[in-house]
Amino acid sequence: MSMLKNALLAVSVMILLAALVAHLRSAIMQEHIVTLATTTSVYDSGLLDAVIPVFEGSFGIGVKVIPAGSGQALEIAKRGDVDLVLVHSRDLEVKFIKDGYGVHRIGLMYNDFLIVGPCEDPAEICGLKDAAEALLRIAVSGSKFVSRADMSGTHLLELGLWRSINIAPPSGFGSWYIEANRGMGSVLRIADEVGAYTIVDRATWLSFKDQVKRLTALVEGDPLLLNPYSLILVNPERNPHVNHKGAVTLARFLVSEDGQRLIENFKKNGEVLFKPLAQDFESARRMGYCNQSDEFAWYLMQETYEEKADSRVAQRTFLDEVLNITVLSLQVSLSAVLIGSIIGIPVGAYLGLKRFHRKRMLVSLVEVTLKTSVNTLMGLPPVVAGLIVYLVFNRFGPLGTLSILYTPAAMIIVQLILVTPIIVGVTMSTVANVEEAIRERALSLGATERQAAWTVIRESRGGILTAIIVAFGAAISEVGGIMIAGGNIRWFTRTLTTAIVTETELGNFESALTLGIILLGISFMINLALTIIQVREAKVRT
Repeated sequence: MSMLKNALLAVSVMILLAALVAHLRSAIMQEHIVTLATTTSVYDSGLLDAVIPVFEGSFGIGVKVIPAGSGQALEIAKRGDVDLVLVHSRDLEVKFIKDGYGVHRIGLMYNDFLIVGPCEDPAEICGLKDAAEALLRIAVSGSKFVSRADMSGTHLLELGLWRSINIAPPSGFGSWYIEANRGMGSVLRIADEVGAYTIVDRATWLSFKDQVKRLTALVEGDPLLLNPYSLILVNPERNPHVNHKGAVTLARFLVSEDGQRLIENFKKNGEVLFKPLAQDFESARRMGYCNQSDEFAWYLMQETYEEKADSRVAQRTFLDEVLNITVLSLQVSLSAVLIGSIIGIPVGAYLGLKRFHRKRMLVSLVEVTLKTSVNTLMGLPPVVAGLIVYLVFNRFGPLGTLSILYTPAAMIIVQLILVTPIIVGVTMSTVANVEEAIRERALSLGATERQAAWTVIRESRGGILTAIIVAFGAAISEVGGIMIAGGNIRWFTRTLTTAIVTETELGNFESALTLGIILLGISFMINLALTIIQVREAKVRT
C-alpha cells in the first residue's frame, strides 16, 4: 500500500514540476500575451487558426482567443478581461464605444447572412431577396424556426428583422419558434434534425453545410443581410491593466496588407468565407464605418512591438494539440487533488475522530452541522463552483487584481472547491467507521489519545487513498466549472472535457471520439487503482 501511495505522490510531484517548467518556458518564449474575444462564427470558421499562428510567429506574442456571441464578448470586454474584440453587431458596438469601454473601431472584413431551411421549403421562401418577407412567410405558415437566442450578432440581426414586420415570435413548449441558446453549429444541427429554418452567416454555413444534409440555402442577397466584422480596442483609460500595445500590434497586423491577404485567401472547399474590408474605404463607408480611413491611418501611426527578423510560423499538429490538452488536464486535476488532500485529509480525519457521546449539546450540534455541510458540499454542482471563481476573480471582483481568470490557476481553484469536500467527506466516513475496538485496544496498551487516534488513521489509509482517487476521478471529468473560469482557450486552458464539448459543437466527431477514448482510458486507470486498493485491503483484513 505504501508503495502505491509513494508512486502516486511521485507522479503528482513530477507533473507539477512539468507544469512549472512549461509555464516558465511559455513565459520565456512569449513575453507578451494578447487576449481576444471573438464571435463564435469567426472562431468556428477556422480563420483564426490560419491567421493567429502567422502573427505569433512574426512577433513572438501569444494570443488567447475566447469565443462568445457578440453581446457576451462585449460584456467580457467591459469588465476588462480581454484586450480587444472582434464582433459583428453594429448597435452594440456603437454603444460600447459611446459608453467609453472601447476605442478605435475599424471594419476588418465582411460576408453575409443566409436564411437556410429544409429542402422541402414548406414556407415557400426559396429565391426571395427580401429577408423580412421570408420571415413573414415562415411565421404565417407556422413552419419551425430555430433562433440562437444568445444575444449574438446573428441573434440581434434576426430580432431586428422580426421587429421590421411587427412580429414577436412566440416561444415555449409546442411553439414553431425554437430558442436554442446555442452556438451556430449546434443551431444548424438542431434545424437539420427538426426540419426548421434558421439564419446563419456564410462562413459558418460553408463550414457546416456538408454535415447538415437536409438543409439548403434559400434566401440571400438582401442588403440587410450584409455582415461586417469590427475590431475594437478595449479603452486603456477605463481598464489600465489591459495589454494595449499588444492589442494595437495584433489589430495593426490584421488590417495590414499581410493580414488582409490572409483573410482573403482563407477558403473552405474552394469558397471564400470572408472578404477583406480594412482598406476598402468606400465599402466600409456604405456599411457604416464613416471614419474608416482615419482609423486605418491611426493604426499605422501607433507604436507596436517589433516584428522578429527570424519569424517562423509554428506548425501545430493534431497530435501536438492532443498532448497539450491531455497534459494540461492532468496538471490541473492533479494539482487540485494534491492541494485538496493537504487540506482535506487532516480535516476529514479530525471530524471522523470526533465522537458525539459525552459532549455538550452545543458542541455536538456544531459537529453535526460541520459534517452535514461537508456532505452537502460533496454534491456541489461544478457550474456553481465555476461561477463563484468567476465572480471572485473577474476584473470587478474582490480578487480581480490577481489576473488569474482564464488561466490554469483559476481552473485549479474550481476543481479544488469541488474535490476538497469529497476528500474530507470520504476520509471522515472512513475514519469514523473504523472499529471502536481498535482505538480502545490502543488505549489499553498504554497509548495516549493522540497515539490512539494515529492508529485509527493508519488503519483507515486504504479508505483515505480511495478518497484521493475518487476526487481525482471527479476532477478529471469535470467540464462546466472549468469552462466558466478557464474560458476553454485553445492551447491555454482547454482540457479533455472542454475539448470534447468544443469538437462536438464543431462537428469534429472523430477528434471528439479520440479525446473521449483518452479520457475513458484515464478513468479506467483510476478505477483499476481503486480496485487494487480494495482487493489489498480485503486481503489484509482476512
